[in-house]
Amino acid sequence: MDNELWVKESKTKGEDNRERLQVTISEAVTIMPIEKYEALVEECKAALTEAVFTSRWAIVEGHWHLGESVDQYAKEYPISKFAKKLAGDLSIAERTIWYAVQFYRKFPELDKVPEGKNITWTKLCTRYLPESVEGSESKIDEKECDHEWERILTYKCKKCGKSKVSKG
Repeated sequence: MDNELWVKESKTKGEDNRERLQVTISEAVTIMPIEKYEALVEECKAALTEAVFTSRWAIVEGHWHLGESVDQYAKEYPISKFAKKLAGDLSIAERTIWYAVQFYRKFPELDKVPEGKNITWTKLCTRYLPESVEGSESKIDEKECDHEWERILTYKCKKCGKSKVSKG
């Protein structure tokens, strides 16, 4: 009897006055042997972990391909001339395009990315692409302009959404 999972079902009213099903350990109803339940939990955890790794890698791979595509067009057309429109048409930030190009150029072979499939897009941008996005733009298109970039930070109030700009 010690190796079986027991539950008692009881209904309670929640704050929203809807009935909720509350599960407590009790000797009321046998669901399954505890070993089987623990195996189910481990199987589900493994499936979710694999799904997270797969989705993170798919995002990294997608950004690499974005960078590859943009870089191919950059051979004929300056990126700064079409990046803003492309970003709008793709519903992404313009800086994402610059990071993607920088990522593709720094790691032209996707299988050589640091940390392999354990990497995330955010970690790539913050740890392995240390050049600022503005710096990337001037390096990518340095032949077309003599940019002098300054860093400007934007702050947004969490309560009302009002924004303010600060030079930093």
